[in-house]
Amino acid sequence: MVYQMTEQQQLTKILTLLERANSRLDKLDQDVQNTNQRMERMEQNAQETNQRMERMEKDAKETNQRMERNAQETNQRMERMERNLQETNQRMERNAQETNQRIEQEVKQWDERFFQLVKEQGQTARTIIIAAASVVVLSPVLGTVVDLASRLASR
Repeated sequence: MVYQMTEQQQLTKILTLLERANSRLDKLDQDVQNTNQRMERMEQNAQETNQRMERMEKDAKETNQRMERNAQETNQRMERMERNLQETNQRMERNAQETNQRIEQEVKQWDERFFQLVKEQGQTARTIIIAAASVVVLSPVLGTVVDLASRLASR
């Protein structure tokens, strides 16, 4: 069964399609206007960006010149520091040698003092051993002498 539309229905349908088309055209027109406004803003932003880029290029050139001057000054300072470092190393080597010599002399003096002390302690120990041995050996004799003295005194 084929459905036949009346003329009124056909006109209504056409009118509805036209309204939709007009609505879409209005929306497209609005989108075009918005797009044009965005394009204008983008062009303005592009000009501002170009101006900023030009200023940045100028600043970059100035910065590069300052950096080159700073690099030259830094190189000169580094050369002076290297010379100073070499001089300091030489002084430190001399000081280290002098210190080593003083330490060696001090060690020799302490060695001599130590050996002298050991010698004196040996002599003292020998004296103490002799005294102790004398006491051990002579204590019976002294005991006898004390006994004799007390007997003589008691008679």
